[in-house]
Amino acid sequence: MEGKTGLSVVLLNGSNYPTWKIQCRMVLIRDGVWSIVNGTESAPDSSDADKSAKFMARSDKALATIVLAIDPALLYLLGDPVDPVLVWKTLQDQFQKKTWANKLALRRKLNSLNLEDGNSMTEHIKSMTEVFSELAVIGAPMEDEDKVVTLLASLPDSYNVLVTALEANSEVPKMEIVTERLLHEERKLQDRSRGAQGDGNALMMTAKSRRQRGGPRCYECSEIGHIQRDCPEGKIGSKDMRRRSPSTSIEGRSLDIRLTKQKPGGEAITAVMRSLGLSQSMCCRQHANSRMSG
Repeated sequence: MEGKTGLSVVLLNGSNYPTWKIQCRMVLIRDGVWSIVNGTESAPDSSDADKSAKFMARSDKALATIVLAIDPALLYLLGDPVDPVLVWKTLQDQFQKKTWANKLALRRKLNSLNLEDGNSMTEHIKSMTEVFSELAVIGAPMEDEDKVVTLLASLPDSYNVLVTALEANSEVPKMEIVTERLLHEERKLQDRSRGAQGDGNALMMTAKSRRQRGGPRCYECSEIGHIQRDCPEGKIGSKDMRRRSPSTSIEGRSLDIRLTKQKPGGEAITAVMRSLGLSQSMCCRQHANSRMSG
């Protein structure tokens, strides 16, 4: 329902009565008819027709304001409404029953309100405040300290640092201060989460761009960006082979040179050529040549 100023009242749906009651009362006050609804202003003497007509016009305006702010699914509670005072009382009796069972239901509802990581702190505080108001309406108001303790107890572990800082105070802080600190902490956690997510995305994009840049493909490791002779894996393998092969090591060569002093003729030359990694056929030819020359 929208008033002349464009302000809207959320329709009464059965679960938002405390909030709806405040908003609807404000609209009635703005329109100058709240005094009729709360019973402080009664109908004038019927002998004054002009005053009676004006009163009835204002009474009908109050009735329309209330009924039009109710969800159509709940209109069965009112029957055929004709008196704004009676309609207001009917709704109050329906949604503000001051029974211990109603108090128990609200307490259970309050204890079930636990904030989960990622959910809105504003919505969480709003939900808890509505239950606080409902308890006050049915005659079971909570002390401000109890409200603060209940709110802090409903937070996840991600708020433990703030809760610990508040616990250091000798007195329970005001609800307004706690609310402000919680909203500020929520913004910090959100900024931290977005920063971590941004760093992760940057790393992923960097790796992806490296893959997309292309370049030569290595036939040693099949990776892109270098060739076989520059392959880190190939260099490691070559070093290992050189360590294992006496024919390519300095130590092995010195050993073969020592053998030349012990073997006469072509046998010594062949041993040296083998140590240098020459093929067997070349060694054989060299050995034959040495014999012919001898």
